This record gives sequence, structure tokens and C-alpha cells, in this order.
Amino acid sequence: MEEKLVFETSNNDENYWLELEEEHKCRKVFKGNSKTSLIEDRDIAFKKYVDKIFNSDVKIRVGEIVQGKIIEITKKEIIVNINYKDNVYIDIKSTDQRILDVLEKDSVIEVLLTDIVETPYQIKGSLTELYKMKSKEFMMECYEEQHPIEGIVKEIIPAGYILDLDLGFSTVSGFMPNTLGGVNRLHNPEALLNQRVNVMIENMNYDSGYFVVSRKKYLQSLIPEAIEKLTIGDKCEGWITGLSSYGAYVEFNECLTGLVHKMNMDEETIDKFNNRELKPGDVIDFYVTDICKGERIILAQHLRESLWNTIKDGDVFDGRVKLIKQFGALVELDFETVGLIAQNYMYKNNIRLVEGQEIKVSIVTINKDERKIFLKPII
Repeated sequence: MEEKLVFETSNNDENYWLELEEEHKCRKVFKGNSKTSLIEDRDIAFKKYVDKIFNSDVKIRVGEIVQGKIIEITKKEIIVNINYKDNVYIDIKSTDQRILDVLEKDSVIEVLLTDIVETPYQIKGSLTELYKMKSKEFMMECYEEQHPIEGIVKEIIPAGYILDLDLGFSTVSGFMPNTLGGVNRLHNPEALLNQRVNVMIENMNYDSGYFVVSRKKYLQSLIPEAIEKLTIGDKCEGWITGLSSYGAYVEFNECLTGLVHKMNMDEETIDKFNNRELKPGDVIDFYVTDICKGERIILAQHLRESLWNTIKDGDVFDGRVKLIKQFGALVELDFETVGLIAQNYMYKNNIRLVEGQEIKVSIVTINKDERKIFLKPII
């Protein structure tokens, strides 16, 4: 004998009953002349599902996030079935258009419950408030864990840039100071306008909508991996970011910076350098010649064997005292190589040196990772 399970409910929403009939093979019946609807089902397994819906212990509360299926989208509201005694109704006018653009009937979505009215019973929800809540959690996580966020540079102001930060269905405005626009100073600040860039949060106050972001911090986070991929002898292209009396600093591979000494420039570049025609933003080709500890990279426009390729402990050189400092005398061995005679050694041996003095020295120790050479004079 088949067992018949009957559960009483006052839900008269036709879409609700159609779903039950299609998905669970149940049907609506009426008890006598009463208008009360009943569920009748011959499948014992269905009891668990019905208990979940109609068990008086099951409660929903304002502030909860529930999952459901969209059963209708009208000009006024979005109706979501959450398998409860009533559907959730979401006001169309209060819903962000970007959210509406991707909603479809039968989609399974999450909804934040914003109000439960007892008489007549109605459950109200919001997608916009849900995404605001999730956006806040997302921003806090990105700030604490230093995860990158994608944004679009929308405006340039004297102090920096205004960006739209993309959080999915939500967008917030962020400010990026000029000094945080790149890993080096930008030679063309307008180049970022309307560009999609990755940034990290430098400072934030979500409740006030205050976000300071940094593209520089994001690019710096890429440096260790970029250096690992770099090989001595690699030929690269980059642009000049700054000039000094001894050479040019060059940015390349998105986040790396190296130095091209003027003695390692090709004929065309050194002519521009000497004539002060070389400027930030100029693009040049070069080779990677050394990678030092502390992410210091040495570049050259022509490959040749330098002192650093051959130098060893005990070697003797003719040098020139370049500078006298409190910690010792800096001795120039060639145009790109300087060694140190420590002050305590000079004091113990009663050695007095002056800047510009020619001196013969021998190599005591070499630290190639830190590009340091320690010397002693041969007198």
C-alpha cells in the first residue's frame, strides 16, 4: 500500500506550485470547500524536502544572505524562490543597473534579506546592498593581504590620478598620487589616462569612501620574480627614467630598473649624453651584464669583459683616490669599479691619503653580490 503524505500550506503563488509539480512530482489539492492549498505526494523521500520548507523551526532573519532561483523579473521587482513559505521580492529601482544587466530568469543567485513584513507576510531583499557588503569585505582583504585590484585611470588632477576600481558588480573611486604612478618617476604622466592598470591599496577608509592606491607597490611586488627570469647577456629594450653625471637609469620588463654607465653606451647614445640631448622617455637597446644583491642591475649597450669578470683576491691595481669618507678612502680601479680602504686599517698603519692621489692597491676581499671590494695600499 502506498503511503500518502499531505502537508498544509497557504502559499498560492502559481509559479511556486508549478515548480513543485515539475521538480518534485507533487500536486496541489483542496480540502473540502476550503481555499487552503495542500501538497499531496506519494514519494516518502519528498518528506525531507517539505519538512525543510514548512517546519516551524526553520527561520530566516533580516541581514541573512540566502540563495535562491529567479522565477520572474518584472518592471517593478525581481522575484526569487528561496524554498521558503514565501518568495523574496527585490525592488528593481534600488538595484544597480550593472547587476540587472546580467540577471536572467532561472539564474541561481544570493540575496541579502533586508525586511520581513508579517502582515501581510512578505520578504524583501537587496542585491545592491549585498554587493556593497561583499565589496567592503573584498577591499578589506585586498588591503590586509596586499592583493592587486584592477582599475581604469579616469582623470588626471594636479596631485595625481582618479581611478575607477573594479570590484565585480561594484565600482569605487580611488586616488593615486603622482609619486605612486610607476616604479620610477613617470616621464609622461598623461600616458596612464584611460589605461587599465593593476594597483594595491596604500591606505583606505571604506565607510568614508577614501582609497589611496599605488601602482608602484604593485610593480615592486613583481620585481623578485622578474629578476629570477633575468639572465646575464639578455638583450632588452627600455626607456630612460633619469640621468646622472655617470650614466642613465633605464626601466625595462615592466618593473625592472638598471644603470647604463656612460662608458658602456654606444656611440650614438654617448653623443646624445655628452650633448645633453638624452632625456627621460628615450628608448634604447642594451644588454644585462650583472645582477647584484639588493636588486641592483648593471646594463651595457655593448658586451665586453669588465673588471668584475676577472678580478680576484690578491690582484694588484693602479688606482686613484676618488673620495675620502669617515669610513675610509674610495679608490677608483676603472670607470665602473671602486674599492674601499677601511678607515681602521688606515689608522692602525698611519696611512694618510688625499683625493686625486695615485696609489697602488691589492685586493683583500670581494663581495660580488653586493658589488663591494676591500683594498689595502701597497706602499
